[in-house]
Amino acid sequence: MSSSNIGCNNSNDTSGINWKQVVLPNLLEQMDDSIKVQIAKVDEQSRQRHDKIMKRVAEQEAQRKAEEEKRKAEEEAKQKAEEEEKWKAEEENKRRAEEEYRAQAEVKRKKKADAQEVAEAFRAKVAQGEAQGAKPKPRLGRSRGRGNP
Repeated sequence: MSSSNIGCNNSNDTSGINWKQVVLPNLLEQMDDSIKVQIAKVDEQSRQRHDKIMKRVAEQEAQRKAEEEKRKAEEEAKQKAEEEEKWKAEEENKRRAEEEYRAQAEVKRKKKADAQEVAEAFRAKVAQGEAQGAKPKPRLGRSRGRGNP
């Protein structure tokens, strides 16, 4: 047999084998299997790419959320620090105001005590003068500071 006769539908073939019927069903089955294998490979590659992409997306989302939470935490910490600083300033202002009030009250009390002491000394002097029989000196009033005797 010559190689030119293989695969041809030659009715003059002496062996009487119809090669299209013999080779074709098996070849179609092999091609079908081969195509299924190729489709399975492409599907697997596609699934792997999809999984990689989804993993990357999930990582990016997790990173974005972590950065957002970090930003919020920093903002809250900053706000809390500002509030703490404001509270401390208010407390310091209250403390200073109380000290100032106490100092003013102490000055007022001392002035009052000094005035009472002067008044007591004056009363004692007047009482001493009365006890000795002396009359109190009249006040000169306004003329005293203007050079009039």
